Amino acid sequence: MDSAARDKTQPALPTGSSCPGLEWPEQERAEQLARGAALKWASGIFYRPEQLARLGQYRNREVQRTCSLEARIKSVVQSYLEGVKTGVWQLAQALEAVQGAREALGQARGLLRDMAEAAQTLEPLREQVVEHKQLQALSQLLPRLRAVPAAVAHTQTLIDAQRLLEAYVSLRELEQLQEETCVPLGGLELPVFEGLGPLAEALGQAVEAAAGAAGQLARENPALLVAAVRVAEVDAGCTTSLEQAPRDWRQRCLRALQQGLERVHFGTSLQPGPGELAKWLEALRVALPAELAMAEALVAPCCPPHYKVVQLWAHTLHGGLRRCLQQLLEGPELEEADTFTLLHWVLHVYQGPEMMGSLELGPEADVSDLEPLLTLENIEQLEATFVAKVQAKVAQWLQKALDGEVVEWGREQEPDTDLSGFYHSPLPAIVLQILEENIRVTRIVSVSLEQRVHGMALSELSAFLRSFTDALIRFSRDHLRGEAVVPHYVPYLLATLNHQLALSPNGWFPESWLRWRQSWTSCRRGSVAWCWRRCWRSYSPYSRLCPRVAGSQAQSCWMTCASGRRDSARTFSTCGIPRSSCCWSRRSVRWCCST
Repeated sequence: MDSAARDKTQPALPTGSSCPGLEWPEQERAEQLARGAALKWASGIFYRPEQLARLGQYRNREVQRTCSLEARIKSVVQSYLEGVKTGVWQLAQALEAVQGAREALGQARGLLRDMAEAAQTLEPLREQVVEHKQLQALSQLLPRLRAVPAAVAHTQTLIDAQRLLEAYVSLRELEQLQEETCVPLGGLELPVFEGLGPLAEALGQAVEAAAGAAGQLARENPALLVAAVRVAEVDAGCTTSLEQAPRDWRQRCLRALQQGLERVHFGTSLQPGPGELAKWLEALRVALPAELAMAEALVAPCCPPHYKVVQLWAHTLHGGLRRCLQQLLEGPELEEADTFTLLHWVLHVYQGPEMMGSLELGPEADVSDLEPLLTLENIEQLEATFVAKVQAKVAQWLQKALDGEVVEWGREQEPDTDLSGFYHSPLPAIVLQILEENIRVTRIVSVSLEQRVHGMALSELSAFLRSFTDALIRFSRDHLRGEAVVPHYVPYLLATLNHQLALSPNGWFPESWLRWRQSWTSCRRGSVAWCWRRCWRSYSPYSRLCPRVAGSQAQSCWMTCASGRRDSARTFSTCGIPRSSCCWSRRSVRWCCST
């Protein structure tokens, strides 16, 4: 194909386009490869002379191949040009459309500008139309609006007369009229309705007051209680189109019920003073079950079932009592009797069959799942306070008993004897009675309190024995030194030793001069007693010789006398004392005096 034909088949490039070689460098490389392949083929042909005969065939074949390629290229270029032509036509159409839209927008902008000017011109007319509509609505509602002040006053009169249902109906009519007026006025509130807010609050307070006195009203005027509850329930289901805060009269009614119930039983003026706790708790023991029975019989029929009146009453009373007791514990420290009464009442009476555990009360009155009236810390604090106060009183009582016993030692009369002939006095019985009585009383409260008091009793008994021993030492020292004259020193000494042995927990004497277990015997004639006195003064049975028998140890003398039996009337060779004058004492027998 010559260069002219080649130029005809190539499409015309648009203006401003660059050379194809510059646009597509791959074309130049492909042309170089084609030339190299052609040269290689030509060199092969000329290298073999026998192939020259077939050169014409090769030439025709290459011409056909070239024509085929040119046809394909022409077809591709033609389709490309058609696509470009279509795109150019579409762009021209789009440009015309954009220009048309721009012109239309300009016209619309002008129309809007004209309409805004017209709207500003018509604004006064629009305001007059709105005012006309409002005046038309007010003219239609004018007779009812004129009656609003009178209706407000009438509603207030109904509230003062405790006609709550009628007052609520009148209030709802006024509120509906207010809604009908606010809609055409665009939310504008007329001054004539300014009294509705205070009126609704007054009705809510009347409902609260009736609910707060539910117990009294259930007995005297149940209709008023029913009216208050119905007003609260009806108002809970009403909705309003006005943007007002919800009144929530139902919750206010329930809170008033609880506050009124707590005020009746646990008010500040009803809290017990010093020494009045037992009387106050006894009054609660009677009043709380009666209050629950009244709630079940009278208040529950006046309220909806979902109020659960009995359960509400039980939980309210329990919570109020718990807070009251906590305030009581935070105040001045309770006395011993009040502490004991409070512990016994809380742990046994409150949950017992006389109060909340009564079979007459239904399962709704069960408060066992609620928080206890007193926490474990409160109970431990009360027990510690009770034990401390009891310990102080027990120590005082024991000291008074000891002082009285010491005074008795100086009497001119011998101590009393029991049926077995042992010297004794009421002191051991008094001491044991004091301790046993305090332990026995605490058993009805709790095991922990009994254990605390039992430990306290042992501690006080040990302290008393130490004081008793000190008093006995002073008594003996004063007598033996001659500082005090005791007519019956030995009998009272034996009586005190009997007391010591009776009160000692293990039968061992705590002081060093009585460390060993002894079984002393005294004689009515005083011989062995005198021998024993000599042994006792020495603080050791081996420290001195017996003055009655030359060369005899004091302890052996005493043991010989003390081991005598009543079965013989012979005398001892050691002391010369008849056997019948001595009393044999076992280790388990107290100090004795032969009769």
